[in-house]
This record gives sequence, structure tokens and C-alpha cells, in this order.
Amino acid sequence: MKILSGLILFALGIALNGFGQSAFFSDADNFLKKYVLSGTVNYEAIKDNPAELKSLEKQIAEFPLTDEVGDRNKSFYINAYNILVIKQVIDNYPINSPMDVGGFFESNKFDIAGDRKTLNQIENEILRPVYKDARFHFVLVCGALGCPPITNFAYMPDKLDSQMERQTKQAMNNDEFIRPGESSFGISEIFKWYTVDFETNGQSLIDYINAYRENTLPAGTKLEFYTYDWTLNELKVKIVDESAAPETEVSNIFAFTPSKLLKMGQVEAQLFNNLYTQTAYRNGDREKIDLDTRDTYYGGLFYMLYGVTNSSRVNVGFDLNVKAVYIDTTKGNPLKVFKFKTTPYSRTAVSSIGPKIKFQPFRNISNFSIQSAFWIPISKDLESIEEDNDYPWLDYHMYTWWNQFFFDKTFGSNWQIFTEADLLFRFKTKNSGTDTHVDIPLSFFLSWFPTTKATIYYQIQYAPRLQLQKTETYNGEGQLESTVNPFELTSDYTHTGIGAKYQITKNLNIEASTTYFFTSMNGGAGSTYNLGIRIIL
Repeated sequence: MKILSGLILFALGIALNGFGQSAFFSDADNFLKKYVLSGTVNYEAIKDNPAELKSLEKQIAEFPLTDEVGDRNKSFYINAYNILVIKQVIDNYPINSPMDVGGFFESNKFDIAGDRKTLNQIENEILRPVYKDARFHFVLVCGALGCPPITNFAYMPDKLDSQMERQTKQAMNNDEFIRPGESSFGISEIFKWYTVDFETNGQSLIDYINAYRENTLPAGTKLEFYTYDWTLNELKVKIVDESAAPETEVSNIFAFTPSKLLKMGQVEAQLFNNLYTQTAYRNGDREKIDLDTRDTYYGGLFYMLYGVTNSSRVNVGFDLNVKAVYIDTTKGNPLKVFKFKTTPYSRTAVSSIGPKIKFQPFRNISNFSIQSAFWIPISKDLESIEEDNDYPWLDYHMYTWWNQFFFDKTFGSNWQIFTEADLLFRFKTKNSGTDTHVDIPLSFFLSWFPTTKATIYYQIQYAPRLQLQKTETYNGEGQLESTVNPFELTSDYTHTGIGAKYQITKNLNIEASTTYFFTSMNGGAGSTYNLGIRIIL
């Protein structure tokens, strides 16, 4: 009787174990069918309904492996890898790239079949050395657009070989993955990172690719590695109902943060209107001194950027600056500046124009970018230093080299920190009464996204100025000599305020903000009112 009972319990254990295994594969299959479309993942929908993902995490942690090196274990690890990539994105969503998350592949560990492993350990310590199958690189999906697309089905033990074969063939015959050119073919950096996996048994990369291509590459074809695209493989539509049409959910406010670059062929145009008005200033001791006038300055910065690389790492464009000033002795409405008249109290001009470039210096840090512009003054006597110029000061008549360093970090489901550090060099010209100097504004923004189409933010900026000091003295022979001293702090200001952005249409955003200058040295004590209009095509 004891033997019979033992056999029954053993058989029951095998049955339950088998049920648990098959449940994982079927649950993973249903999950991917629900949230994956055309190689992209509806992360927002998963974030809103995390129960299925949490159930799969538990099944991955408790999955009963066998000692056999077979398709069952192999398919489990492939599915576990792809699902844990999605889990990490959801844990940090919204993000622009898996590379926004520190340790995404190399150090963040998960409970996997009774062990603790990173994604890199799954790939490089379990799958690649044990199974020696280069097709892994077309079924393991890293959460980025540069990967071969994620499937909307799970890899099943009884279908694994045919599924892997099909995905590899699709990749090799996809012109977005193997890119034909005039004199060469572009191939993914996957082939560079894992060359040893493809060049086995004396075959070359071309041999491996041709084994799966319908139109084979000629022997001797030149291969070039294009830059890997680490942009998140996010589904840009949300299916509200299976019978309903897709509802567009993409938001340029959400997707194109200041650190983000345009893809090839995309165009961004923006007009940012800045109105600064003051009835007082602060002296070198930071004491507030009242003015007899209301001084109002308008700055209109129009810029355009164009994406020139497939990797979204380089944009080029130009800046155009329009300036206006109105000195009002009655301290009236600051909107008088928009009369755009030229009088002894007011002036308007297109002050400068220049090229700009924006680039992502580090491939693996997609939320850090640098923007550099060089402005050339194009109007006459902007600083009003000539004897026959009776108009007020309008702008610096100097060559300006403006460098901006952008970094943002999204955390939680709808919060973002954005920081900006600038190096703004102004070089003295013969038409300038101001010496060469450098401004170093440091800015901090905290944004809250109540929806993907709107954000409200708090900002604060501190901007010191270092100016090249020149002194003139007479030497012992009575000759006048000039001495150039190092840059010294000559002025600064700090202002803070709030703002909001809203996406009116798919391509059109609007922004409004206001700030107050609460302290300065040899600077203003006024306020700014800003309105920005941004179009992305």
C-alpha cells in the first residue's frame, strides 16, 4: 500500500510540475499576444494593469528546471529574458531607452528558477556557452529598436527550433536590419559584439547571413556596422477596445525631452518668446535700487533642428534671434515693447543668426546630450556705442558661442528631473563696449506629468558671469600699458518660477512659464514671462 501511495504521489507531482511548466509558457504567450504589436510593446497598458506581469515574475522565480540541456530549459530562459526586460522597463517607466536604467543588463538581478541572475548572465553564462546557437541574437530582445523585433508569442519547447529559425530568417531578409547601400551593406553591431558566435566552422559573417537570405550577398561584399539604436521599443498606440480603431497616444512632450534627439528626417521648429521687465535692479552689494523707468526687453529665439543620422545621435540646424526694447518713463504696461517701434526709447532688430548642432556623445546614455550654437551679430551697433546712435541698448554686439549640456531622469510613473549646464562665451568685437566674458547658467527643473500630453514644472536657475578684466597703467617711462587679468566674477542672478506644457495636436506643443529674479549682483530685479511654440514633424 505504501508503495502504491508513493507511486500515486510521484505521478501527481509530475503532473502538477508539468502543469506548472505548461502554464508558464501559455501565460507568457497570452501576455505577449495582448501587449506586443509589430515588434513594439505597449508599456503604458502593462503599467496600468501589472497583474499578469507580476504573475509571470512569480512563475519565472519558481520555474522547475531539469538537468537536461534541452529545448524546455532553452525556451524557458529565452522567454524569461524577454519578460524580465519588460519588467525592468515597467519598474522605471516612462523612460526613453533601457540604457536610462543603471545596471539594466549587467548588475540588476532577478529570481530565476531558484537562483539570482542578471540578464547578461542569462545570455552569456547560460544560453550562449551551453547551447552554442547564434540564433539567440535574433530572439533575445533588449527592449530597444536596434534589436530584432520582439514577437507577440512565447517560444514553446515543442516549436522552439522552427520559431528561432523563422525569426532569424526574418531578420536576415529585413532591409531595416541588413541595410543595402550603393557600395556596401549595413549590418547591426550585434554582428560585431558577437562575431565569435557567427564565425564558426570556418564561415564568415557573409556566410552566416547568406544561409538565411533569399537574395544572397555576393562574396566580397563590404559590410559596415551601423550604430545601434537604443530607443525604447514602445508601442505608440493604445488599443482601447479590440473592436475599436487605435487611439493615438504618442506625445512629443513625453517622448522628446530636452535631452532627446530627432531621428533621421525629423524636423523640429520652435519659437520661444521671452519678455523680461523690471522697475528695479540690484547693485554690487545685492541692494535693490528703484528705477525711474520700466525697462522691458523682448527676445524671440527661433530655431530649427533636423535629424541626420539613423541612430538619432546627431541633429543640425540654426538659431535666429529677434530683440526689442522699450524704456518707459511712465512705468506703464510692459506689452508696449510689442509696438516694435524705433524711437529714442525703443528699438527692434534681428540681432544675430548662427548654426547649431546637437549630439549624443555616449551611445549608451541616451538621456544626455550636448547642444552647441555659434551666433553672429548681423545688425548695426546693437550696444549703441556709436556717437550718432540715440537708441537704447538692445543686445550684445559680440560673437556668442553657446554650449548646453542636457540630462534628464524619469522616475516613478510621471515625474522627471531635468538639469542643464551652460557655457556661454561672448567674444569682444570692435563694435562692442563689453569685454569678453563667459556666463555659466546652471538650471534645475522638476516636472510632473498629469497626462502624457501635459506637464507642469518648477524651475530654478543660477547664472554667474566671469569677465576678462583689463587694466591700464603707466610704466616708469610714462607709456600706457594694458594688463589682462584672469576671469573674475562680475555679476550673477538667480531666478525661479513655474511653467506648463501642453500638446495641442500630434505635432504642435505650447509652453508658458514665468520666473522672478529674487537675488542678483549687478543685475536685474524683474520678472520674465515666456511663451513657446514647438512643432515636430
